[in-house]
Amino acid sequence: MQEGLVIRTTGSWYRVLLADGGQLDCRLRGNYRLRGNKQTNPVAVGDHVEFERQDDGTGVIHEVQDRRNYIVRRATKLSKQTHVIAANIDLLCIVATLGLPRTSTGFIDRLLVTAEAYHIPACIIFNKCDLLVDEELRSIQDELSTLYRNVGYPVLEVSALKGTGLDAVKEMIAGKTVLFSGHSGVGKSALLNAISPGLGLKVGQISDWSLKGKHTTTFAEIFPVQLSTFNFPN
Repeated sequence: MQEGLVIRTTGSWYRVLLADGGQLDCRLRGNYRLRGNKQTNPVAVGDHVEFERQDDGTGVIHEVQDRRNYIVRRATKLSKQTHVIAANIDLLCIVATLGLPRTSTGFIDRLLVTAEAYHIPACIIFNKCDLLVDEELRSIQDELSTLYRNVGYPVLEVSALKGTGLDAVKEMIAGKTVLFSGHSGVGKSALLNAISPGLGLKVGQISDWSLKGKHTTTFAEIFPVQLSTFNFPN
C-alpha cells in the first residue's frame, strides 16, 4: 500500500500526487461508499489517501486518512448531505470584488463563519483594485477593509491584471495549502496565473448580459505552485 495526496477530483476518478512527484489516476474501492457517509464525496481534494497500484496503470484508493479540517457546502437545499470542497487546508483566501461582479458582504461573512466552524484561518483578497475609479466604490472598499481588519482578518487589495499587491499574496500563501474561493468572475484563475505564470489556467470573460463571470473552473484541483507546500504523513 502507498500513500499520496488527492490533487484533483473529476467524477469517480481522483488524481493522486505521489511522494516522488509523480501522479496517478485512482478510483475508490467499491464498498467504501457504503459506510454510512453523509457526504456526497467521500474523497476530496487535499485528502491524504492510501492506495494500491493496479496492473492497468491506475490505482485503487482503500483508505482516506483522518482530516485535520475540511470545508463543506450543502449538496442541495433539501438534502441532509454535504459536499466537501477541500480538506486539510492551511488558509482560506476569499477573493472578492466590488464591481463586475459585485461580492456581497453576506457572501464573505458566510465563508468566514464556515471557516471558523471548521477551524480554518481565513483572509480576504479584494481583487481588481485598478478598477476602483469611482470615489464611492473606493470609499466602500476602504470601509470594508477596515471593518474586517478590525475583527482580526488579514485583508489584501490587489490587481491580478496590473500586478499590484501580488508580493503580499505570495508571502501570505507561502508554504501553505490554500483554498481560493469566490464568485465566478472575481479573478481567482487570473490571480493564480499572476502568482505563478506557469500554471496557464483558463481565464473567462465577464458576461455583458448578466455582468457576472462565466464559469471556467468546473472541478476541484490543487495546483502545486511549490511542491514543498505539500507535506506527506510520516
